Amino acid sequence: MKKGLFIGGAVILLLGAAVCVGGLVMLDGNWKALDRHEYVTSEYKFDDEIDSFEFVEYTAALEFKPSEDNSSKLVIRELSEAKHAVKVEEGKLSVKESSWEHSFIDWFKFGPVLENLKATVYLPIKCYENVFINSSTGSVSISDGYTFNTFEAKLATGAFALKNVTATSLKVKASTGGVSLRNCDFGSIDVESATGSIAIEDTNAKTVYLNCSTGSIGAKNMAVSDSFMADCSTGSIGLKDVTAINLISLKCGTGSISLIDSDAPNIELKTATGSIRAVLLSGKTYDVSSKSGSVKKPSDDPSGGTLTARSASGSINISVR
Repeated sequence: MKKGLFIGGAVILLLGAAVCVGGLVMLDGNWKALDRHEYVTSEYKFDDEIDSFEFVEYTAALEFKPSEDNSSKLVIRELSEAKHAVKVEEGKLSVKESSWEHSFIDWFKFGPVLENLKATVYLPIKCYENVFINSSTGSVSISDGYTFNTFEAKLATGAFALKNVTATSLKVKASTGGVSLRNCDFGSIDVESATGSIAIEDTNAKTVYLNCSTGSIGAKNMAVSDSFMADCSTGSIGLKDVTAINLISLKCGTGSISLIDSDAPNIELKTATGSIRAVLLSGKTYDVSSKSGSVKKPSDDPSGGTLTARSASGSINISVR
């Protein structure tokens, strides 16, 4: 009986594989031919002044671009049977995906959704109040000198990138996708990434908190007027040309820590598995130890603050430029 079930299962798998191969041959490798949905490009122009933005239950890539004529409009590439609900109310532009169920039967009738859906917001470059984005699928890209009061984004799948953007506070939570900040100016930065790297370059902030479960954290050429804190479960942390007025705290579960040409009055470095290397701009009082690894450090110099470094398994090398 069990043997018969095994043979029957194997036959079904072979037939399924044959159908897939036959389908690929018929499509000549063009996967997009499986998608038989109807798509439209919708354009919304706004006469009312906009100062805030809300994108909820959103499944498309999002980009902000400067408008050529100082007007405001939204252009969306979307499914004709699932057009977004768009409205402006009390100065807030709200974009929400319409309720749409893609059943098992619909999948066979229309195929999968394979086209890249995208929304582009064209706006004058000026100071805006708040942005809130809750996206299940799609990247976010904003540049060109926009200024916001608060900026909050929650992404399930998709990259997040800001360039030449200013905000009083930035809060990003990404499940799968990298986070990139370049040439920006923030009051506070709070970024969490479950799977994906975090990269910051040429950016100023008052406080920085970065948390990454799986992926690397990197920061380059940053001036922080209070504290810089980074925590990574699996992955490395690397800082170069980063200074903080108060504290730099870097912690790794599994991964190395690199702090090059960077400094703060108080520095805390800790990794369970991995090496620690620091090239500082000023001397410190050092509290450094490794359970199984070599330790190199300069003589104490209390004038520059304190440095604490711990490694359970890995070498520690501290020097002063």
